[in-house]
Amino acid sequence: MSRPVANVEAREWNPEVDEMYQVRRKSNIKFLIILAAVVVVVAVVVSLVLFLPGKNDPTDLGSAQPPEGQTTVAEQTTLDPNDPVALGMSSYASGNYAEAITILDLAVAQKPESGDAYAFRGMSHFMQANYSSAIMDLTKALRYLGERSDLLTLRGQSYYLQAMYPEAGGDLTRAIELDPVNKNAYTYRAMVYDITGKPELAASDRLMAGGQ
Repeated sequence: MSRPVANVEAREWNPEVDEMYQVRRKSNIKFLIILAAVVVVVAVVVSLVLFLPGKNDPTDLGSAQPPEGQTTVAEQTTLDPNDPVALGMSSYASGNYAEAITILDLAVAQKPESGDAYAFRGMSHFMQANYSSAIMDLTKALRYLGERSDLLTLRGQSYYLQAMYPEAGGDLTRAIELDPVNKNAYTYRAMVYDITGKPELAASDRLMAGGQ
């Protein structure tokens, strides 16, 4: 039985068909490349979400932060129910400012030299727009905790909001001396300079704060 003979004759070449196949082949390659890129991006995003710790958003103008070095509620494992300072800090961190003030009143009564109690009660008063009370508490906190840029900034903000501009400028300048990258202090001191007729100094402070 004879074997079939392969067709070795030249076939007619159709360039249009060839071009069509080339275009289809290139489209398939592009699709595979795009698909691979999407898979890589998704994998990276999932890894970041699962394995990287979150970061706190920067605070807005006028907001108060717990004093540096203090443990926030999110970081605490236990709270001593007999420690009104810790309970007041917990209420403050949860945004329950009126409750924090009530608890810290007790803390101050029990521990009249607790700088933390005065600091957190002062911050709670600030968040409640009780600026005179905030100034009094922050002054006592500074007495017991020493000069701190964050507390001076908050007291300077309170002075500013009470239209006590020389006092505000003094606190904010000292806060900047202690922490030359304190953007909130620069921002508020620029506002003090604006209202006291010193636009050039205000513009300089806004640049330091990262503004225009």
